[in-house]
Amino acid sequence: MAKEIERKFVVHHVPIELHSIQPCVIRQGYLAVDSNGTEVRIREKGSLFSLTIKSSGSLTREEVEVAISAPDFESLWQFVDGRMVTKKRFVLGHAPEMLEIDVYEGPLAGLVVCEVEFPTEDHAGHFSPLPWMGPEVTANPRFKNRSLAALDSTDASAFVAEVMSNR
Repeated sequence: MAKEIERKFVVHHVPIELHSIQPCVIRQGYLAVDSNGTEVRIREKGSLFSLTIKSSGSLTREEVEVAISAPDFESLWQFVDGRMVTKKRFVLGHAPEMLEIDVYEGPLAGLVVCEVEFPTEDHAGHFSPLPWMGPEVTANPRFKNRSLAALDSTDASAFVAEVMSNR
């Protein structure tokens, strides 16, 4: 089991270097979300498919990810039951952290977040957000993808409007 150590920020001003990067399209859906925050999701990321189990938590979470085939992904997709997000991911390499900027599509269009993964919690604690990063939302459960995936179109639009109004 691997540890995922990650901080998340709202992005209000997209960095200029994003325009020269080819994004990867991600489609992910949630098969199960426990009341304690444990989640089981499937993801299509370009031509790769995976099934992931993540523990609850904010900064640090346990994670198990296994590769699955495209046919298995499509078979499992029927169980997502609308709990899904689609986004374009842009990866910026600012050593030693990798910055993943997610530009959401569909009902969440307009929402942009940056996730930064770290090798240790100490490293995460010493990270200084870049000037284009907005408020940190690492501990806010409303910004977890599993929460975003559960929003209907009306609630998703209202959420994005609320986030954008807090610029």
